[in-house]
Amino acid sequence: MKKTKMMNTFKKQKVLLIYFFLIISTSIVNAQSDWEFNTSLCGWAAGIDGTVGVAVLEQQVDATPSDLLKHLQFTMGGHFEARNPKLSLIADVFYMGLGEDTQVEKTIGNTTLTKTGSLDLKEWVVEGAFGYRISKTFEVLLASRF
Repeated sequence: MKKTKMMNTFKKQKVLLIYFFLIISTSIVNAQSDWEFNTSLCGWAAGIDGTVGVAVLEQQVDATPSDLLKHLQFTMGGHFEARNPKLSLIADVFYMGLGEDTQVEKTIGNTTLTKTGSLDLKEWVVEGAFGYRISKTFEVLLASRF
């Protein structure tokens, strides 16, 4: 019980540290060059809504951001931009890890059945873009997401 409480406190401290870094952003401009660089850390609050299934068995899933926060193992995101008057290079990377181990016991008569299960979800989102500025108000971007 004490270990679980300590782990929950550690998770909360991890989340607070991550959100602290969310507000930190740096912008670097080199005065001898036309290039401007921008980096930042970012976060993401997501929910899950849908259906999961195996073979013919299906189950409805509806998890709010606070539900997911309880199972958060780690999350981090970053953004990078390099721009000059004609070109833009943009990259975004995001990672989220969720997990949970559980055990269910059911007693039928004199027999107790125990089932255990675990979930380990890791999600990466990687985006990149290349842009060419045609005029001061119009830029064409070629982007991809993985």
